[in-house]
Amino acid sequence: MIPMSRFVETLGVVIILGWHLHAEPASGQTRFVDKAQLNDSGDGLTWQTAHRHLQTALAAATSGDQIWIREGVYYPTDGLPPQAQPESASFPMKVGVAIYGGFSGSEQSIDQRPENTLTGPTILSGDIDQDDINTDGNFISESTDQHRGINSNRVITGADALLDRLTVTGGSALIAG
Repeated sequence: MIPMSRFVETLGVVIILGWHLHAEPASGQTRFVDKAQLNDSGDGLTWQTAHRHLQTALAAATSGDQIWIREGVYYPTDGLPPQAQPESASFPMKVGVAIYGGFSGSEQSIDQRPENTLTGPTILSGDIDQDDINTDGNFISESTDQHRGINSNRVITGADALLDRLTVTGGSALIAG
């Protein structure tokens, strides 16, 4: 098995459809993320009070929790104060936290997600300054030749998380050896 960090660092695009990374099934709280929220002041425990930023939900989550993310593009710098080195921003995975994408924002169970995730994907993008070339409008870097400006070195860090129906793109780490 390829270690997640090595795998994510070497690929420009990762589409994840039920990738299980040594996590146990979640049995804790469900936290909701919806970038359409006006602010990030909600408790994240319903779609109506969803967190605006994935970083907020990750910070609050503990082992056994699930995070449900509404369709859209999420950046690791969203909701964080400006950084001297924004390329070091990432989404830190937590042990035992299951992260699900592909929601429209009204579901009450995992099974209610739309079956076609191509019409409303959930994207975790390392395109920090949002200037990568995107001729087809899907917010996905099809190759590193499309990267411009600042991109996250590692879009996802940590391990032992379940990721389902997420597209990870825009990472720019270079691996020596």
